[in-house]
Amino acid sequence: MPESGNIDTMRAKTANPGSVAIVVYDGVSLFELGAACDVFGDHSGGAPLYEVSVCAASPSVTTDAGLSIQVPAGLDALRRARTVVATPTSLDEQVPVAVLDALREARARGARILSLCTGAFVLAAAGLLDGHAVTTHWSECAELARRHPRVRVDPRVLYVDDGDLLTSAGSAASLDLCLHVVRQDFGAEVAARVARELVIPPYRDGGQAQYIEAPMPAHDGDDLFAGTLDWLQAHLGDEPAHVRQAVRGQRRDDALPVGRPGAGPARAAAAGDDRPAGRGDRARERARVGG
Repeated sequence: MPESGNIDTMRAKTANPGSVAIVVYDGVSLFELGAACDVFGDHSGGAPLYEVSVCAASPSVTTDAGLSIQVPAGLDALRRARTVVATPTSLDEQVPVAVLDALREARARGARILSLCTGAFVLAAAGLLDGHAVTTHWSECAELARRHPRVRVDPRVLYVDDGDLLTSAGSAASLDLCLHVVRQDFGAEVAARVARELVIPPYRDGGQAQYIEAPMPAHDGDDLFAGTLDWLQAHLGDEPAHVRQAVRGQRRDDALPVGRPGAGPARAAAAGDDRPAGRGDRARERARVGG
């Protein structure tokens, strides 16, 4: 797998990218819908990159935010499109059968099909992801694998390009995938221009594993630095000036008596004094050993 955190099938740029149909349904997420419209509907270079249609099985849908929107096109737009985008929905188990049938027909005729974020559940429900490597939002990867065991779910990457079947991870990764498609269709310069218009990087390194919440590891009580790490973790929200003051106070409180036998830095560390050894400590140690 490439170090970029993306699975990408390289191929020649499309000679005629044609039209893009963005399919929506009740519960559609506004963010990903907007991302697809912004990227594929870009006309910053003059003429629009694609002929974009937002389509549905009904004249209107209700978004995940509770807004009702009028949908300008029916599923005929999906049936004609060169590229089909399946948006995520909070009601993925209620996607109309007519939409699932239209997606199957699009796949059969060779259309390029994308899912954004949890739109992968819609494609999986249509049976289009069986046997393919895919991704979705990291928090939903386990559920997608459970409900569709024939799908190979990769939670680590930002998107997967499996030829004419492409899936993205959560939310912002939808922008990454849409820009990837523009880059393949029109080249890196055009994709960079679209990214500049959206004020986002044209390409992101790393996978979505970097965004998965992970608990801080527990420290062994015998670890020399365990106390320091615990203290730092407990004071992460402190103002820098307060931290500096606390550290200075701790150094004064923990100072060892100058004349105490065997009170060099090594012995102090063994006794649990985890403050950094200073020049004075090293000088006293040299004097103690006669060096």
